[in-house]
Amino acid sequence: MQLVLSTGDPYNAVYTTTEGRVLYKVVSRSRKLPPRRWSTVDKAVPAKSSTGDKQDHFKRIGEVEFHTILSSVITFRGVTQDVDTYFRKGSSTLPLTLGSHRIFVGPDGKEYRWKLAHTKPVLYRHSDKARVAKFLPQDTTVASNSRRAMLEIYSAGEHMVDTIVVTLAYIEKLRQDRESVLSL
Repeated sequence: MQLVLSTGDPYNAVYTTTEGRVLYKVVSRSRKLPPRRWSTVDKAVPAKSSTGDKQDHFKRIGEVEFHTILSSVITFRGVTQDVDTYFRKGSSTLPLTLGSHRIFVGPDGKEYRWKLAHTKPVLYRHSDKARVAKFLPQDTTVASNSRRAMLEIYSAGEHMVDTIVVTLAYIEKLRQDRESVLSL
């Protein structure tokens, strides 16, 4: 399954099928006083045909509140947790530049690992290292014909698409923030 993103930022994008059907809206917001930055994740709910309404509606399935000093907070399906509780850190063979991977328990009770990479996070099932999902950033080079950002979800992850979208919003923001600090 491939989802096309309207922007290069998974924490602020509309996710559509390759045919153009909107599945998710992830909207990033911020305010200065008191300082707060967060992303909401809404899932498209097909319109009920009995009412004659043909437009999809959206249901809030998650939110990520990004903090600089304290632990960020993730809310998913009504449960709010610090990201340090939702994820545990796994060891990484990467230099300290991007830190460790993030491991969490999926809806099936199995552990999954977001591997933080320099340009594209990849999600694996922790037990057998089966590839679950991969974020492909937008490619705007002249030679590439400007490919849009995509989230590729493999068969091992098709049962947990909501979880993948919500956790990717946090993981990619974390990765980009770390990358920008390192480039200073």
